[in-house]
Amino acid sequence: LAKICLENGIHFIFLSSMSAHADALSEYGKHKYELEQKLNNPAFTIIRPGLVIGNTGGLFNNIKGIIAKSSIIPLIGGGNQPVQTVLVSDLNGAIKHIAEQKISGIYNIATPQVYTLKELYTTIATQQNKQVKFINLPYIFMKFSLTIAEGIGLNLPVKTESLLGLKQLRAFKTTEDLAKLNIKLKSLKEAVTIS
Repeated sequence: LAKICLENGIHFIFLSSMSAHADALSEYGKHKYELEQKLNNPAFTIIRPGLVIGNTGGLFNNIKGIIAKSSIIPLIGGGNQPVQTVLVSDLNGAIKHIAEQKISGIYNIATPQVYTLKELYTTIATQQNKQVKFINLPYIFMKFSLTIAEGIGLNLPVKTESLLGLKQLRAFKTTEDLAKLNIKLKSLKEAVTIS
């Protein structure tokens, strides 16, 4: 598809992920990273959004649903993993701007502020007017438990694949990219309140 676009003078935009990097453990992150390497062409645009916050679907709404149903929330490895977010309407606006202006290059689109997973959960719980209790669980325990559960066919809201992605979360510098695109993103609190 990228080759056809290039041959026909069509601007190609690939929506990647901040999960895409050389040390990715999840299949999702590995595949996105592999595609980024194959799309290494100055004519193309690669967008790496942070955790997308919106009203329907996606990882954010899975997390929201888990917090809505339970007052006890497991924190893998203490919940100190870095999280950067982007409100879906802000992301759509950035994609529209890039497409209209035919801007090429690689852009990390997420809040410059790096939050922790625990801060994300707390912000969602606050928005739901809910008191939650966190239980710290070691990564190895969760991986073992999920592997067994999936092996016997249990359908849990969290999968081993998500756990692998969680283990390798990393922070990205986004300030320069946002400045180049002349866009400002809503904070985690603002985005969660809107969604």
